[in-house]
Amino acid sequence: MVSTTHELPGYRVLRGLGVVHGVGREEHPAGMQLGVAIDQRMVQSYESAWVVALRTVMARAVALGANAIVGVRYEVTAWADGYPAVLAYGTAVRVEVAP
Repeated sequence: MVSTTHELPGYRVLRGLGVVHGVGREEHPAGMQLGVAIDQRMVQSYESAWVVALRTVMARAVALGANAIVGVRYEVTAWADGYPAVLAYGTAVRVEVAP
């Protein structure tokens, strides 16, 4: 489970396992210059970078023994060369169904 909140209704956190992060960078320029309209290619570039970042976060959490990630946040930017990048981070936790 991945959640932007710090609680998971119906579950209780057994232990926190640490902060996990991932960076996704698309290999196609997003066209992020002032005055350039958002187009479908730019949206797809950021979505691709987001997927890579989230998959990395999930893989790192699983490697720590987590079955959930809470407090997930995203930061979006474009590198100086115009390539989009997404940073995802959160807290890897072990949860169980609440009694």
